[in-house]
Amino acid sequence: MEEPKSKAKRGAKTAAAAQEDKITLLPLSELHDFPNHPFKVRDDEAMQETAESIRQYGVLVPAIVRPREVGGYEIIAGHRRRHGSELAGLSAMPCIVRRMVCIRSASWGVPR
Repeated sequence: MEEPKSKAKRGAKTAAAAQEDKITLLPLSELHDFPNHPFKVRDDEAMQETAESIRQYGVLVPAIVRPREVGGYEIIAGHRRRHGSELAGLSAMPCIVRRMVCIRSASWGVPR
């Protein structure tokens, strides 16, 4: 029978997860779509409303991104927020940087 994990091991894992979820302000120029992104961001009335909201209140929910091998970051979730930030005249937006493999990251960007 396996022994339960010690509190120290559980605490270390929680601290690592908390460090990973740190919100960082990243330049919009460093945020890129991932290849074959299944959804297209439209420049419609809803996007104009999003941009206006971002002008007034800022980006309230950070995007989730992952580092790219060639530099910059791939957006996993937050494509509309990035475009709305561009339309609102911002140069950066809040992001959570996560280290993910392709298969895992693809499921993050798909609404359920």
